[in-house]
Amino acid sequence: MYLSVEFGYMMHSQSINVNQRLNWHDSIDIRVCTNRACKKAGSQQILKFFEDLSLPSITVSGAGCLGSCGKGPNLLVQKPPLLHHSETRRDQATASETVLICHIATISDAFEVITSVCGMTIAQTDIDAAQFRLQGNELAVGGDLQGAMEMYTRGLNLDPGHGHHLLLCNRSAVLLHLGRKQEALQDALRSLELSPPSFAKAWLRAVDCHYALEQYVAAAALTRLAVQQCPQFKSLPSFVDVREALKKVGHPV
Repeated sequence: MYLSVEFGYMMHSQSINVNQRLNWHDSIDIRVCTNRACKKAGSQQILKFFEDLSLPSITVSGAGCLGSCGKGPNLLVQKPPLLHHSETRRDQATASETVLICHIATISDAFEVITSVCGMTIAQTDIDAAQFRLQGNELAVGGDLQGAMEMYTRGLNLDPGHGHHLLLCNRSAVLLHLGRKQEALQDALRSLELSPPSFAKAWLRAVDCHYALEQYVAAAALTRLAVQQCPQFKSLPSFVDVREALKKVGHPV
């Protein structure tokens, strides 16, 4: 993992030790390059990993080319300008500070960005749980639903500090496909309870489970609540299907 630092977009020539935490304030912006070279190197997976963590003090988004294309996947970590009080008692802002980090190719690299660069504490159990979740995702895509469920359960058994709602949401989907509808609903509702309001998949998973259990009133009520509290819910590709399915059973939303 390679770092360089910009101050007010002027490149600083001195390198930064990756193990040295930067003294940054709460709000941190991470931008992951999704241009061709970085995308081919796996930046979409890194972007999704950061998004899924849903850390309250970090905002994450995709970005265009950041340079250093041969060293991708690359990302920028940026803190906002800090306000301080001058001797004349007029607020002044320090220059924005940006770290360009190259070759973020693995989940361990991503966690190192969070801990070493952003200065946040992430336990080893969180890293291990994330690895189990990703392994479960691969098994689910390959059709091994039982194996996927076991991976998600192993991750949950670690009781991670971050990503609990993701493991529950994914296990709920697998349980639903296995016909274990009530267990799937329990996981979905627990995921919804633990996840940030913007995590639309938790809402969708709970609606799906209610519908599968023929609890149409509950499914419709939860859909209306999701529309009110989670703007991202209406942007899901499945939203139209949900509305049509509920309409067919006499519960339009």
